[in-house]
Amino acid sequence: MREEAFRAWLATRNVDAGTLSTRMSYLRRLVAHYGDLDAAWAADGFRQLTAELSYSTEDRRAGRPNPSRLDISGDLCNNLSSYRSHLNSYRQFVDA
Repeated sequence: MREEAFRAWLATRNVDAGTLSTRMSYLRRLVAHYGDLDAAWAADGFRQLTAELSYSTEDRRAGRPNPSRLDISGDLCNNLSSYRSHLNSYRQFVDA
């Protein structure tokens, strides 16, 4: 992950310090469990990673297990949605 460049890119979008800190924390956790985000982008545009972070309310109702490598306490559907959202922000940066 190109952390410093990403931080600078976020700053041009007027992202407040709290949001920036949260976003970086989520993305660092993805890096810790999945490896380099830029390599994942180059491999398939985050398709595999996004698929592993996908969990719907139907999955929850069916009692399906966590599809990701992340140990998550709390609402799995909402937490994985947050990870996808932060990953999408990094995707926008890479695309720019």
